[in-house]
Order: sequence, then structure tokens, then C-alpha cells
Amino acid sequence: QGQIRTETAEINHDRKQINITAPFTMTSGEMTLTGPQMTIDVDPQIADMSGGIIAVMTATRPSPTMDLREAELRGRPTRLTADKLRFEFGNNNQVTTAEGQVSVISSDKRVSGQWAYYDQNEDRFEVKGNVKVNSDTLLWVVRPDRRDTLKNEEFIKAIRNPVWFSGDNLVFDNKAHQIVLEGNVLITQLNKRITARKLVYFDERQEAVLSGRVRVEEKGETTMEASQLVVNLDNETFEAKDTVQTEFKIKKKSKK
Repeated sequence: QGQIRTETAEINHDRKQINITAPFTMTSGEMTLTGPQMTIDVDPQIADMSGGIIAVMTATRPSPTMDLREAELRGRPTRLTADKLRFEFGNNNQVTTAEGQVSVISSDKRVSGQWAYYDQNEDRFEVKGNVKVNSDTLLWVVRPDRRDTLKNEEFIKAIRNPVWFSGDNLVFDNKAHQIVLEGNVLITQLNKRITARKLVYFDERQEAVLSGRVRVEEKGETTMEASQLVVNLDNETFEAKDTVQTEFKIKKKSKK
């Protein structure tokens, strides 16, 4: 699957296994991997790495099956670090599992958690355990042709400012064109704080749906509660559904 450079490697013919116990660099057409040790099983084809792994994925050229935004995202290099990393090859597929202090950085986006999994055939990336996502902007979720045509000032401010997400589980499902964050969801941006049980972003219809005890807090101004909150970037609409409660906090005038 690539070339490996190291100073120490042992081959166990009985086990069909290669043990690398010195720092290594593995390169392929799409990735460069470095780490202190690795074990390769020939049958089944599995590579286990541990001790602090760094993987750098090169930018991918656009393909006819990619839309403009996917081509834009994949056209940037990505850096992954983890305590452990495993590659499994078989059935014309590659599955990657990362464990322990997992971090993925791509341009202005950073994702971290305790466990991550990527299935190449399914084009599905999953992160679990104290998941945190922060991004310098939200421009990457907006279609390129809509970025400069938005008119709502609140929407413009939301997509052009840094934002932080956290939750228990995160899934990027590129085939379904969905991003799902669930379990103790928290979103913070500027003076706004949103909590919910689940957040689903539907890429094709440019819509984010928050559900499960949704609460929106804006410092000193309003607090809103609803069972569901739907935000549509295409139509620039904001809709709270079912059992809506809104509180307004009135600021007291200071005595002269």
C-alpha cells in the first residue's frame, strides 16, 4: 500500500507479520504517516501503529462525482494525530480506526475526540468521546454560489464568525450528505449559546435541525426553549417548533 522507511524491522514468517520497533515513515500517493512503532499482518492485511501517530493526507483532485463544496473541502490537506492508528484492508475497501487523543485539522476546521473511524467505501467518518469541533467560519457549510448573496444580517454574522461545537458522537456521512452531532450538543458563537440533544445538518437542502430540549441563550437579551429548531440557510429562515417558550430579560436602567 506504500513505501516504509525505518532502521529496524523484523519479519516473522510463521505469523506472516512484520514488526517495526524504530521510528518509521510510510508514504503513499495520498498520505504520509510517521510514528515510533508499527505491526503489519499480511493475512489479513492489518497495520497497527502506536505511540503517537501523525498522518498527513494530501489534497485530492476534484472528481466528476464531487459537488463544488466537497471538491473545495477535499482540495485542502488534512492532518490527523492519535495515540493509536489501525488500517484494515480487504474486500476492495480500507477502514481506518484511530484511538486516544484523536485530532483532525483541515484548513480552518479542527475536530477532536477519543475515537474515530473512517470507512472508505461508505465515505463515512465518525468521532466519539468528548467530541469538539471548532471552525474559524461556517462558510464551508454554505454553497459557494450562496455565500455572497445572503441578505439576513444574523445569518451573515453566524457564518462569518468563529463557532464551537461539542457533543458525544459526530458523523460525517458524505454519501447521505449529512452531518450528525448528538448527545449533550452545545454550540457557542459570539454571545450566543445553544444546547440540544441532537443536531443534523442536511447538506442538499442547506438545513440544520436541532432537536431534544433545544435552548437558545443570548447574554442579557433572550432565552428560548423548544422541542425542535430548524434553520434553513437557503431560505434564510429560522423556525422553532412544538412547545415554544421565550423569555425576555429587561435591562435595568442605571440610576443617575
